[in-house]
Amino acid sequence: MEPSASPPPKKRRRRWLLAAFAVALVSMVSWWYWPRGDARFVGKWTLTSVDGHSVGSSAVEFWSNGSAVYSGSGTKSVPFPWSAKATTITFGVPKEPLWKWHFADWLWSRFRLFASNADAFFWSEMTYDVIEFTRSTMKIRDEKACEYVFRRIPE
Repeated sequence: MEPSASPPPKKRRRRWLLAAFAVALVSMVSWWYWPRGDARFVGKWTLTSVDGHSVGSSAVEFWSNGSAVYSGSGTKSVPFPWSAKATTITFGVPKEPLWKWHFADWLWSRFRLFASNADAFFWSEMTYDVIEFTRSTMKIRDEKACEYVFRRIPE
């Protein structure tokens, strides 16, 4: 009797089950930790003033997946992650140690910075208090009490 070149069917079936389980597990973990943005902020906004002083044309576009892009006059577009809670909005990468932060998020943010050929303008995390919010206007304040006013750009 000749030795068979393929492994017995039980081993092959076990490998497929293990691979399917691994794919399902990775999918569930990825979905659970996928960044989501607050729907109130999603869309294009233009920065109109900083501490009451008018500023040049700069825009921020927030996407529902937790990423955003800042584009100012004469500057490169800079991608950055964002998140929002009830009364705060946070831009940039968390200041937590890497082992507390999700490695995939860190890797993705590095890739976006590299791909955009941008500097690390929004690299470290900045949290702002949302002091006024309407459908068309957002006013936020940083820890130094500097206020920023954004107006929604109609789509």
